[in-house]
Amino acid sequence: MRKKNLVMSGLSLVTASMMMTPITAFASTTPTNQVSTTTVAGQTLQVQTVTDNSSQRVVDVTSNGQSTVATFDKVKNVVTITSNGQTTTINLNNSPATGTTGTGIKPLYVSADTSEGWWGDYADESIYSSSSKYWSIGLGGHGTWSGYQSSKNASGLSTYQNAVGNTSNAEQDCYAAAAGAGVSGIIAIVTAPETAGASAVIAGVVAIGFGITCATFAGKAWTDHQEDISAYYNIPGV
Repeated sequence: MRKKNLVMSGLSLVTASMMMTPITAFASTTPTNQVSTTTVAGQTLQVQTVTDNSSQRVVDVTSNGQSTVATFDKVKNVVTITSNGQTTTINLNNSPATGTTGTGIKPLYVSADTSEGWWGDYADESIYSSSSKYWSIGLGGHGTWSGYQSSKNASGLSTYQNAVGNTSNAEQDCYAAAAGAGVSGIIAIVTAPETAGASAVIAGVVAIGFGITCATFAGKAWTDHQEDISAYYNIPGV
């Protein structure tokens, strides 16, 4: 039986080229003190760049009366995010170089692959005969499962596959909104274990120089990934 390769494939030429622009070269797309409003998963967030000079950019994101502040040190290439009394510091000099893989149908047999690259979640549904489906699924480095679909797990497997697809779509939208700029800094912020919540993600992404649209898709990717986690652990037998 075919096993899923747990090591994510290399970057595409497009993604690789996007990684080459240094974070410090980005220009802020939001004028200082202008308040922009965006929505992620029904949550309304107000985004404001309060400081933007040669040494730092400070962004405040407010939601439900709670403020999240991200400060990007342009000299050291470090972003600090403060939310709920907790402070997270992310060194973008050590940003990961990871891309997305999207979805596809493999030849020779019927196999639908759904995967995203920022966390490494995937679902591989293969049909070896008219009466059976074999699955390989994985939640990044936190768990894998493989086996045949049954009446008990069919719904859970499908839900997980759809959740991973949503996350992948948000990642791809984020790449597109970045308009060719390097996105390794975005990935570092979104995937940092300490980063929690769309507010923190959006504040950090805007602070390092990306626009509201790009930051919103990054926040959506983080939120959708939480659905990946929930859906994975709700699959019977996993």
